[in-house]
Amino acid sequence: SDHDLLYARFGEQSSNQSSAGLTFIDSPLLTNGASSNNRPWNGTITETHTFGPTLVNTFLAAYGRSAPVFTPLFTGGGPEIVFTDGTANFGTWSGLPQGRIQNTYQYSDTVAKVWGRHQLKFGAEVDRIQANSYFDSNVNGVLTFSSLTNFLAGNPAQYLQNFGNSVRGNRVWNEFFFVQDDWKVSRTLTVNLGFREEIAGGATEV
Repeated sequence: SDHDLLYARFGEQSSNQSSAGLTFIDSPLLTNGASSNNRPWNGTITETHTFGPTLVNTFLAAYGRSAPVFTPLFTGGGPEIVFTDGTANFGTWSGLPQGRIQNTYQYSDTVAKVWGRHQLKFGAEVDRIQANSYFDSNVNGVLTFSSLTNFLAGNPAQYLQNFGNSVRGNRVWNEFFFVQDDWKVSRTLTVNLGFREEIAGGATEV
């Protein structure tokens, strides 16, 4: 309309793969790979309102979501068999399964004002990140052999296994503030002044 401009956008992508080389796989054998499934999408909406010939306000809100899941191709379970002499590892990689859901929220508002010889702008932005994940690292165990010969003879060198719940819910707040002034001192001289503060919050866990 005469005083408002509304803009909206939405995007989506679907991804499904199965490969022995997906994620951080540590063996060329097919049973060591994983399937990857994800359907990320994001949306943005912006509203710009003109209060008059010298004052304009722009508000933006955006949301993005990504939820990749990595599932082992081989579901037989059991520990991964690892060799220290370069022999290809057997079984499912010890870092599977894993997955996460990440939600990102963004809100910002900017005001532009013409005041005599000054073109002022000031605004703020707040970002919220939610990252819920699980990473079952070594919950099935890792059985290490120094060589294929020792494996065939049943002589392991080491066994390691982790226990507990790997589900995590991380949260982050980021805040930004700015003000700037383009001051036209004369027809041949313009001074640009500005200040910006960024507060990057540390991650917390629910």
